[in-house]
Order: sequence, then C-alpha cells, then structure tokens
Amino acid sequence: MEKVCHQWKDGKIDFLKHKNMVQTGSKRHNLIEIFQLRTYNRKTFRTSFTKERRIFTPYGNLTRYYGQFVSEFHVKPIHYIAQDGTWRNLDEIASYFGNKMGMVLKSGWEDKVHFGYLAWYLKRQKLINGRGIMLPYSRIPLLVNTVSDFLPDPDPETTTVDGTVRAHATGTVYANTHDATDGDVADPTAATVNWAENHDNLDADPFYINRGFLLFDTSSIPDGDTIDSATIVIVGTSKANDNSDSINIYLSTPATNTNLVLADVDQVGTVVQATAITNASWNTAGDNTFTLNATGLTNISKTGVTKFGTRSTNDVANTEPTGANRASGRTADTAGTGDDPVLSVTHSSAVNAAGMMPLSF
Repeated sequence: MEKVCHQWKDGKIDFLKHKNMVQTGSKRHNLIEIFQLRTYNRKTFRTSFTKERRIFTPYGNLTRYYGQFVSEFHVKPIHYIAQDGTWRNLDEIASYFGNKMGMVLKSGWEDKVHFGYLAWYLKRQKLINGRGIMLPYSRIPLLVNTVSDFLPDPDPETTTVDGTVRAHATGTVYANTHDATDGDVADPTAATVNWAENHDNLDADPFYINRGFLLFDTSSIPDGDTIDSATIVIVGTSKANDNSDSINIYLSTPATNTNLVLADVDQVGTVVQATAITNASWNTAGDNTFTLNATGLTNISKTGVTKFGTRSTNDVANTEPTGANRASGRTADTAGTGDDPVLSVTHSSAVNAAGMMPLSF
C-alpha cells in the first residue's frame, strides 16, 4: 500500500491509503496513471472523468490545477528501477524502507537494482538528512587503489640498473651492426644517453644503434594485488628524426640486474610493451610518458625486478637509416631523483567489508 499526502487550497490535508484514489470533497475518484511521466518517487495521474493531471511529487513541490489542487507527494519511495529499466516494488530488494530511516537491502539486491536508482536514492537521503542505505551481513569487495613509483638505482647499482649498450660494427653493411651480438660501448653510469638510436653517420663505418635498459625493483607490490595500469616516464634532452623514427618499450634480459656489458646489445626484445612515441614529438625539455599496454602490465613483476628496455622502432623493423635518428634523455645517474626514469604502477587490492554498513553519500 502506498501512503500519499495531498493538500488542498484551503489547507486541509488528507491521507489516502489507496494509490488509485483521490478525494474531492466527499467524493473519491479513480486515478489513471500516465506511465510515461513516472520518475523514481513521483507519478502523474489523470482522473477517470477529466483530463486533469494530478502529480505526486517529492518534498511537497507546489503544483496547481484549476486553482484547487495545491500539492501531493509520496511520503516515501515505494518502487525501485530494475536493471532492465522496469519499475518494481521496493520490497523485492529491501527488507525495510522508510523515509529518513533509509532502507536495508536484501541479499541479492546487486543482481536486480539499477545502480542509477541507488545514486538517486542516496541523494534524496542526503537532502532529508536520512540514514542512507544499509547493507546487512553482506561481504562487499572494496577496491583499494595504490600508485607506486619505482626508479632504477644510480651508480653504484645495488638492485637495478639503467643505461644503454651501443652497436657500431666495421664496414658499410647495416646488418653487421643490427645483428651484432657484442656492442662497442656499454654505459650504465652516464647521466644522459641515447635511449633509442638508429643512425647513419655517412662515414666509413656509418651505422650506430643504441638500445636501452630500464630495470625496476617492483617486489614491493603485494602478490595478491591486481595491476590496473602503468606508465614509464623518461625526461628527454635531445632528438633527431631524419627517417620518421619512433621509440618504444620492450622487454630486456641483461646478463645481470646491476650492470650492463657489451654482450647485452642484443638483449632487448621486439614485442611492444607500450604505446610508441615518435621522435618528432619527443619532448627534449620534459617528460615523455609511455603508457603500458596489456602485455606490458603482465610483465611487471610482483616478486622481483621488472626488466624493460627501449629501442628505435626502425631498429626493431630492421630498417636501414639514411640519417640521424635518436631520442635522448636522462638516467638515474642524473643528480637528484627529479629527472630519473620512473615506472609508475597503479595496483588495487580487494578488501571484504562485512556486517551492517551504510553506503556513503
């Protein structure tokens, strides 16, 4: 049964316990609902003998028709909106529902109610200083998000390393450099490096390729957490882009976690772990942010060291350069930590909340 209050112009207030009736003087008239005009706790009716509309509105909103009808409103909501958009009786999902006392949801409510309705109900409760929505003896997973930043170690490295290894083979055959298994320079301690380079120097031994290594100790991420997103940020310093090149993140497998050697030159992979940044858009005076893709997220270790690297995408594609192509930036050996490469990981854990608890406004 729905309790409705309506107020007449002369100040008289009647309470009707039948939602399909309205009283005018000593007479009662059937009301026919206009369903298209229904909202969460307001319904519009017309009488069976006139086209007059009577509106049940929350909070006593003023409505007049023919100078007689002043206002009519629900004392409390009695319906909810189901997930399929249909109107249902509120007692299907609530063991108790009042006005300021709010409602107590039944088990299984989450499979029935449209969450937009709950948002509306909470707003209404806030307006009338109500108790909100109570969840009895339920276990509800609450996701707790954490953002953790990880930096490589500067020299002397104790757990992780960052830097580059360069290949520069003798002769004018690009494959000699591209496919080299030993580099000519390994640099784990420079403050600035060419994080990705695929370069033709137009001399007797023209080709230079630099590949980067970015290792991060991510073992502090709880084993049970879900890794939701992650980025790698490198502060840029310079660039060259004769061949419309790009730089991207790949996996790396250096011989050790705390140093780089010449044999590491071919230890950066070819499977992309992030969204590439073109050399043309490389920021030479600030952050360059790589957003890790789903593959990259799965390769973040929660038990040890995460090993990423950098390469020119033309290098990965084995495309011979005809000019200078590089993206340069800071390493962990830059003074301070403000310009260090950073792996920023957003991870979440599920905490079960049990017992009677209110949903907050």
